[in-house]
Order: sequence, then C-alpha cells, then structure tokens
Amino acid sequence: MEYDFIHAPSRRGTGAIKWEMMQKLQPHLPEDVIPFSVADMEFVTAPEINEGLIDYVQNNVFGYTAPTDAYYDAIDRWMQRRHGFSVRKEQVVLSDGIVPALDAAVRIFTGPGEAVLVPTPVYFPFFSAVQKANRTLIPCDLIRAGDGYAFDFDAFSREAARPETTLCILSSPHNPIGKVYSKQAITRIASICRDHGVYLVCDEIHHDLILPGNTFTSAGTLPEELRKNILLCTAPSKTFNLAGLACSNLIFFDEAKKKQFEEGGGAHTVNALGLVACRIAYDRAEPWLDALLSVLDKNRRTVETYLHTYLPMLHATRLQGTYLMWIDCRELGMDDKELGQFLRSRALLHANAGDMFGTAGKGYIRINIACPNDLLLLMLTRLRAAIDLGRLTW
Repeated sequence: MEYDFIHAPSRRGTGAIKWEMMQKLQPHLPEDVIPFSVADMEFVTAPEINEGLIDYVQNNVFGYTAPTDAYYDAIDRWMQRRHGFSVRKEQVVLSDGIVPALDAAVRIFTGPGEAVLVPTPVYFPFFSAVQKANRTLIPCDLIRAGDGYAFDFDAFSREAARPETTLCILSSPHNPIGKVYSKQAITRIASICRDHGVYLVCDEIHHDLILPGNTFTSAGTLPEELRKNILLCTAPSKTFNLAGLACSNLIFFDEAKKKQFEEGGGAHTVNALGLVACRIAYDRAEPWLDALLSVLDKNRRTVETYLHTYLPMLHATRLQGTYLMWIDCRELGMDDKELGQFLRSRALLHANAGDMFGTAGKGYIRINIACPNDLLLLMLTRLRAAIDLGRLTW
C-alpha cells in the first residue's frame, strides 16, 4: 500500500494544541507555516486506522466499554514482534495518558519528604509530576559527548543512594535529546535503582520510533529480578499519532505494585475509540509505521545536512529515536527569551525552548520533524534567512 507522507492536513481551527498556541502568538501567519513544537505528527493518519474506526463507528454503540481479550492480545503480539517480550492481560493497567500516569505514580509510590530522581534534560511533565505531589526533585544531568549524550552513571548512583530517593523516572528513548540507550545502559540503570530500593518508572512512549541503524532495548526484556522493580509506560499515541484518543497501557511486572497503583487511584477509563484505535494500529498498521521510519530518517538527514552546509553555528544532536531533534543554538549568543522571540518573529519558527526541559537545556531548542519534507525545508530556509539578516543588525 502507498502511504501519504507528502501532504500535511490543515489543522487550523480544529483545536490542535500546538496550532492554537502558534496562532495565539502570531494570528496572521502565512498558510504555509506549521508549528514544530508539541510532539504529534503533521501526517495523514494511517488508512488502516481510519478505515477500522469508520467501520466501528458505523456498526457499534458508544456505551460503557471495557478492553476485550482481543485488545490485550494485540498488545501482547505487538510487544513480542517489536520489542521481544510478552505481556499478560493481568499485567496491564489502562490510563488516559502517560502524563497522568506519571502524576499518579509519583503520588502513589512516594511519600512526604521523599525524592524523585530524573535524568535531564527531559520532557518537562516529569518535573511537574514531582512538583504537584510536593516531592523533592533530584535532576541528574546527562553529559555531552560528541554529537550526542552519555549517561553519568557515577552521579546517578550517588543520587540513587540518597536515603530520600525512592523513585526514578526515565525517558527511553530519551525526549528531548533523541537518545536510544544500549542494552548495557538500560540494564545498569535498572540495576542501580533495584540495588538502592528506587522504583523505576520507565516512559517508553517513543519506543516504536527508532531510526534505522539503532537498536532499542525495552525495559520489558530485562531479567525478572530487575523487571519487578519497573513500571513500563507504553502507548500507541506517538507511534501512530493517536494522542487525541487518550489511550495508554501501563505494564507492571510485580503484582503488589500493580495493586498499590490501582488502589491508589492510578487507573483510568479509556474511551471506546481509543481502545479500538490501539487494537487496530497494533494489528493492521505496522506497514505504515515501517514506512514512517524511513520518512523520519530522511527528515533527520535533511536537518543535519542543511545545518552543516548553511548554518554551522547550530548543532544538531544525533537523532537515534523519537522524531524530536535537539538543536544547540548557543553560538547565536542569545538568552532563551531572546532566542524564542527571534525564532518566532524573524524565522516564523515555533519550536520548544530548551529551558523547558531543565537547566541543562538552556540555549537549545527542540524541533518536531514529523512533517512532510518540503515543509521542513521551508522552515530551514526561513531560519537561514532570519539568521543571515540578523547578522547584519547584531
């Protein structure tokens, strides 16, 4: 089947969050400007999912709906095919999103006076989950290494050993830096947490978005003695652009932890269309995902080549997983507020400011490359023109 990764559906006026944010800041943008911020995709939905949802809408009633055995079977088959481990129905807790699941995990698995360890820079709701629960945040910065990042195991071990540290939240693949951790790294992180009595919440929402040449190791493949200390957060939302259908699958490897989470109010009802879309995506839309990964890799190379050729003062961290590129803009000599204003007003580029992801992100931006390649090139061209013009006035 041929898939359409060339046309970007207009999302103006549809309630799309990143579009609404962009238009609120700049109401009169040209029609060919799209946002490069919030992590959803500017592609036509996989036809297998659209067709399956249309069939369901035409032939079903929208009453109270629970997941079926076919739903759990689809999750199990997907995890076996794509990630190498099995999932039993009894291990799964449904949630309407990973962010509310993180909020619940911090609230349920930590107590007053305890601390949460978070490798940074990282997706900013990790911080808010800790803040909302009135717990102590312990950031642990990754180390810049060449065109990527390295995990600081010495610092991580020290922070995990603190008596108040009882929980760790890990992004894997790591958002916003696009890092895919090796099997050795994931095993070591999980071992450190287990050895120090730190429960590990592993957010693998981007686990299907691994670019060619990289190998992802799910925490679900680790030895049982490590898995029992892990809550694995998964969803079809990033993989198939289904965030609006609010369906996530939390996988527990320890029954006592699952029971504690459920009794603490961590489980949520998922709407009928979310359940159906997840099942259809996992059962029928895998060819679409495989085609998407080639498109994302082409887009990754487009950004790297363009920056190297025309904008060498900007440095892209090597993207291994996710569709989010982490760009070092520090050589422009602006603080984060000035940088954001310059990008929006001069380049018409609406990206995520790096300081949203922690102090280690100052001077960076995160751009979402899940869009048609010609729109990506148009954005890069505008960025080059804005920087070239800025040089004349700075």
